[in-house]
Amino acid sequence: GTVSNTMSVVVAGDARPLDNSATVSFTASSVDLGVSQVAAAQVDAGNTVTYTAVVANPGSQAATNLVLTHALSGAGSTGLTASIVCTPSVAAACPATGPTMSLASLPARSSLTFTITVPTLTSTRGAVSSTFAVTSDGDPSAANNSAVASTTVVDP
Repeated sequence: GTVSNTMSVVVAGDARPLDNSATVSFTASSVDLGVSQVAAAQVDAGNTVTYTAVVANPGSQAATNLVLTHALSGAGSTGLTASIVCTPSVAAACPATGPTMSLASLPARSSLTFTITVPTLTSTRGAVSSTFAVTSDGDPSAANNSAVASTTVVDP
């Protein structure tokens, strides 16, 4: 929104009192990307782990030049491959999906929901972690730009 500030000075006996104030206005805008991610705590070996990651821009300005990344890690992740499907909110558009994704713009007050499916092997055991991250031009805080969700793959 627009922010205005007016400063005035009153001096007794001032011969020109009409020039004793000044106003400054500016439009405040910002980008504020954030990532959240959830998954089941546990899944049986041979089943599919589903992670849901949301990249949101609740800010008042579009985020530009986004780079989104996804990676699997953990003892149970060896030999596993993720499939990623993106669903945009109104006015947003999804990038081509993969481990590294590029997007020209994410409008203000919009989001992208990524469904990440990882079929496990019958031999898979241990933790499988999904890390989803985003960077863009003009985001003042990277502290909330990545999220990790972990699932433990156990004996069926």
